[in-house]
Amino acid sequence: MQVHRGDHAQAMLDRLKGGLIGSLLAAVFCLFVVPVAAELIAHGTEALHP
Repeated sequence: MQVHRGDHAQAMLDRLKGGLIGSLLAAVFCLFVVPVAAELIAHGTEALHP
């Protein structure tokens, strides 16, 4: 079965868009979750080692 160039390009664009959205979500996740987790871990270790 022959795949048309246009369809292939469209599929690649869709995949790229999905990847960009995924990267954005990952960046937001890191920006918000990592500092909170680091804060919790820091407080947790302070509580464990007074």
